Amino acid sequence: MEIAFLASEVEPFAKTGGLADVARSLPAALAARGIEVNVFMPLYGFVKRKKYTIRRKLKVSRIGRALTGGAGPQFSIYGVRKNNVNFFFIENDRYFGRSGIYGSPRGEYRDNAARFIFFQKAVIAAMASLNIKADILHLNDWHTALVPRFASSSVFSNVPTVLTIHNLAYQGIYGAEYSRLAGLKKEELFKKNVNFLAYGIKTADAVTTVSPTYAREIKTKKFGCGLENILKKRGNSLYGILNGLDYSSWSPKNDAALPASYTAADLKGKKICKTRLLASLGIKNTGALLAGFVGRFTPQKGIDIIIPAVERSIRKDIQFVFLGDGDVSFEASLKKLEKKFPGRISVNGGFNDILAHRIYASSDIFLMPSEFEPCGLAQMIALSYGSIPVVNPTGGLKDTVEEYSPKSGAGWGFLMKKHSASSLAAAMRRALECYALTGKWEKLVKKAMRISFSWDGPAKKYIALYKRLLIAKRGKRGRLYA
Repeated sequence: MEIAFLASEVEPFAKTGGLADVARSLPAALAARGIEVNVFMPLYGFVKRKKYTIRRKLKVSRIGRALTGGAGPQFSIYGVRKNNVNFFFIENDRYFGRSGIYGSPRGEYRDNAARFIFFQKAVIAAMASLNIKADILHLNDWHTALVPRFASSSVFSNVPTVLTIHNLAYQGIYGAEYSRLAGLKKEELFKKNVNFLAYGIKTADAVTTVSPTYAREIKTKKFGCGLENILKKRGNSLYGILNGLDYSSWSPKNDAALPASYTAADLKGKKICKTRLLASLGIKNTGALLAGFVGRFTPQKGIDIIIPAVERSIRKDIQFVFLGDGDVSFEASLKKLEKKFPGRISVNGGFNDILAHRIYASSDIFLMPSEFEPCGLAQMIALSYGSIPVVNPTGGLKDTVEEYSPKSGAGWGFLMKKHSASSLAAAMRRALECYALTGKWEKLVKKAMRISFSWDGPAKKYIALYKRLLIAKRGKRGRLYA
């Protein structure tokens, strides 16, 4: 089986969020099971070509008349093979020769609609030019959701399409003036606009999301972001497949960013990590419970309820360390708390990958009170490092974290009863009470570290879905795969 996997960002080449992690890890997991995977992404101006050996220009091609109605613009195709996965890069300086993926500090690029329409058309043309015989087109988020339209005018018109929604809140909504460029008729617009994601949801052969609970949630008005009705109409063609975690990158046993390694069998290194982190932040290690947060300072990540919850929970036996960026007003509020409670709170703006790893390793609990969370990787990472998640049970958080019972020993986290500051504070109090039970807490940490969310399980589910689509498209006499 051969798959074409399209994404606007792929780790380590370009990354802003979890999509990039999935676009690296899922293709690798599919390749490990014998699937030939071809990953396509734009070649942005900031991508470090020398570092990643992206030096081989495969071909200069042009988007054909079938996709443009005339002589289309040229682009170059670069390629590199890593971990048994083929990575192809679409180069066009007009659209991608920039320092950002979606925008600059001044805001979103104004031509993003044209940029990603070009990317999708270029991938279809590149596949034909490179003679890639894809059996499945796997699309990711709005940046690739118009592919069913463009594929219909190509040699890939009968190839099944899978669209994965990583975050429904981002849909690619643009004015009707883009309808001609997108090849959409007036009746194919959504609320009189070109909505990339809405079109993809309607036309892809299957739609997946990144957790089973999120697949259910997005069919409701609360989480559907205005697309709940068309998602309901997809019925049994909408699947929730939980993301996995790449343990080659996220394991305290072999993490080069840590001052000491450790395992579930030997936690000495975790204590060293905590001592070193606090010292580097100018905080005295008193043995207090350390609560960590790594993420965006936005309401979606729950920062608006974290701030009042921290203020009402601050005491001698709990400390906090924050790392993130986002709304400057939230960062300013956290800084005020840091000043008000010296030695109790450390706030670190921006993003520092090494510090992020060290916070996961050093913290005793990890705060993730998200308003909504399609899947979430941070809670999986936290468990791998023995940092017990405190979460709002929504989306993938509900699918990966179960309430801990000191009495029975069941579960491995602390769940909020509702999305509020008081509920978060109550969950932290429960964690603090358990932390005082030294023997039970150590057992809980070891249990958390042994929980696995590897990509092997999700890869099997995607392969099963691919097979079902191929059988449905080609009939029972069509080609079957082992």
